[in-house]
Amino acid sequence: MFSETLRFNTAMLRRRLKSTDFKLESFVIGRITKTNVVLGYIKDIAPQQMVDEIIARLMDIDIDGILDSAFIWEEYITNQPKSLFSQVEYTEKPDRVCGSLLEGRLVIIVDGSPMAMVLPISFPQYWGAADDYYTNFIAASLFRLLRISAFLLALLLPSLFVAVITFHHEMIPTPLLLTIVASRQGIPFPAFIEALLMEFAFELLREAGLRLPRSIGPAVSIVGALIIGDAAVRAGLVSTPMVVIIAFTGIASFVSPHYNAAIIVRILRFGFLIASAFLGFLGIMLLLILVMIRMVSINLLDLPYMSPLAPLNLSQLSDIIIRRPWFKNMYRPYLEGMKNQKRQGAK
Repeated sequence: MFSETLRFNTAMLRRRLKSTDFKLESFVIGRITKTNVVLGYIKDIAPQQMVDEIIARLMDIDIDGILDSAFIWEEYITNQPKSLFSQVEYTEKPDRVCGSLLEGRLVIIVDGSPMAMVLPISFPQYWGAADDYYTNFIAASLFRLLRISAFLLALLLPSLFVAVITFHHEMIPTPLLLTIVASRQGIPFPAFIEALLMEFAFELLREAGLRLPRSIGPAVSIVGALIIGDAAVRAGLVSTPMVVIIAFTGIASFVSPHYNAAIIVRILRFGFLIASAFLGFLGIMLLLILVMIRMVSINLLDLPYMSPLAPLNLSQLSDIIIRRPWFKNMYRPYLEGMKNQKRQGAK
């Protein structure tokens, strides 16, 4: 794991990448803090125009203090600082950083921060986890498919349930519909308000668990969810199926290995809830199309945000949906301007 000392962090990278092509560019940013910042890349693997662009943006920063790598990214490097969709990965694992460097990406390390920033990254790469490459590729592929399914459940499950309950009763089998109707008798709120209240309560419990001391935070979250859920059902404020749906959604949202992707899902989920309450499945599809249009329009350092899904690249897609075995990884993920694309085999 990285520490808060910059030289220790760069030494851990040097220990793994012994090639002279591994370059570290140093900067001092902050009129008062004089913070040391390092940009790392591998020559001929990272596109040179990408390196030059990031160096120029780092040199243009004029601020009194830099306290973390997020200060640099969110305000100064990104083309769209107001966008919800993050295009970087934060990690404190040196092996994860080295793996990204070998794929042609850049890393920014700030003195005093244990989190390194890897950029650029496309959204489908958020489905992968570092430990996928330390286990058998068949098992890792199954876990990745499970992770993608959990991502879709966390994003769409509450809105789909609200849409079915409100507009599309004919899609529910009759025995299940009778069970849901019986459980909703006496509930004073429509399904949308019920889901919104439960989602809000779940987010409150999650934030409370994060802010409390580590020794009692998880216990408070679990006990609070059990007590509040049971009390809400007994009081007739929410139905039992809605509690089950929100519980499944919460569990699925914890599956994401990247915090940035989890934040996107948590925020967009409320938008899909509102869309489903007004237009049902049509509202969900319209909002999904708008979100996809927005995502494919994002481009950082010549890397489309939805690459390799859009534009479609089948050769790279095989290592996104599943975990491709190492003996099939002949080439690196292509970046515009990359000179050394071949990863293994005869030179």
